[in-house]
Amino acid sequence: MPIRIGRWHIEYHQRAIHIVREPAPNCPDCNGTGGGWIGTSQHADWDECACLDDVRTWRLPLWLRATRQYTEEPF
Repeated sequence: MPIRIGRWHIEYHQRAIHIVREPAPNCPDCNGTGGGWIGTSQHADWDECACLDDVRTWRLPLWLRATRQYTEEPF
């Protein structure tokens, strides 16, 4: 179940929380789209707006899975 708090999009998964920052909705350069395609003679490239930075996604692990060491076969 995702949660939105302003520009932040937070999702809870089985063993981690993913946090993503979205573009500014009132940015005068991109109008909240985050950037746009720039056409060149060979192909198109995506150009990000300045309202986004390089690190805008985080993954927070919740806990590590316990490893079991069996002295006998488990079944």
